[in-house]
Amino acid sequence: GKDKVEVKEKQKVKTGDLLPAITLPSTANRNVNLLEEAKINNLVLFFFPGYGMGKIYPELSGCTLEGKMFRDNKQVLKKLGAEVFGISLQSINEQKRVVKSEKLNFELLSDENGKFANTLGVPLWISPTGEQFAARTTFIIKKGGKITKILENVVSEGHVEEVISLLK
Repeated sequence: GKDKVEVKEKQKVKTGDLLPAITLPSTANRNVNLLEEAKINNLVLFFFPGYGMGKIYPELSGCTLEGKMFRDNKQVLKKLGAEVFGISLQSINEQKRVVKSEKLNFELLSDENGKFANTLGVPLWISPTGEQFAARTTFIIKKGGKITKILENVVSEGHVEEVISLLK
């Protein structure tokens, strides 16, 4: 029916591909060039629909839990040489509010026009009002910039543990 959130499927990159070069604005008041970051660390890029969206669209719930799990496991991930970035189509100002309210200890990146999501092939949810949200998708990038794992239809529960085991 019309009240359903539609999914636009597009899968553009695959494991083994090099992460496309892109620079996104960060909640840390800087522009982040992800390929440059990947020269220093393994990267965990998790696309999420948007905090608080679950209240409006139940299909999109789980962002807060996912963010908290990454927050609470930051040291473990750091030991594995991984830097975490959360990415959504929300504006940087919306994201900054989230970082504050959830006390996140990692940066969120704003892909406001959805360009990066499209380049990577992250499915987008289209709401009945035409708003777009990135479907929950996580990319693991090995130091050097190669995509080693693409996790789709991510369920927040247990997700960080899965990411940790894949980095080991």
